[in-house]
Amino acid sequence: MYEKNNDEINLIEKAKAGNKKVFEKLVKKYQQRVFDLCYRTLLNRLDAEDATQETFLRVYKGIEKFKGKSKFYTYLYRIAITVCKDMIKKKGMQPKPFAKIEKEIARVDDNDKFSIEEIIRDLKAINGLTALEKKELKEIIWQCIVKLSPERRLLIDLIYYKGLTYKEVADMLDWPEGTVKSNIHRALKEIKECLKKTKLFKDW
Repeated sequence: MYEKNNDEINLIEKAKAGNKKVFEKLVKKYQQRVFDLCYRTLLNRLDAEDATQETFLRVYKGIEKFKGKSKFYTYLYRIAITVCKDMIKKKGMQPKPFAKIEKEIARVDDNDKFSIEEIIRDLKAINGLTALEKKELKEIIWQCIVKLSPERRLLIDLIYYKGLTYKEVADMLDWPEGTVKSNIHRALKEIKECLKKTKLFKDW
């Protein structure tokens, strides 16, 4: 059970009653976060802006469906993800976008665990990065994230940029929690392999 935000619940109840100004407050609070999620998924600013607008339009039209059983941002992100999936399918951005991943995931090697933070820390230690190189690191990692599949790029965004838990992401995507963890692990391995090919880390 999550800890409820009474102030936000009050805003949502007023929005359900048709108070547009209150709904605008919710939009202002979450607009940038939704845009970031859409941009990292669609990789196009105009498409992300359209997806963000469509997300809040759908939320406004169907806000009475929110029963408070989850955090509001979980409900909001779920709609944003659906909007992005619809846009990818409509525009043909990816073949079979967000394809259903097999539920039987290969066992992850327990001795091969790492996170983005650990990758960054290891790279700094091994390569002795200069201040300029450290400044470039964030952009390099983003370039590697862009190369991931839409599913794994979305997972990286939700876990590492949005700070959601594995359970929250699993509930949002209607995936088993183990599937989320396995795909995060695989995404991190892909990022690590991508980093090895860059000019800064080719000898890592």
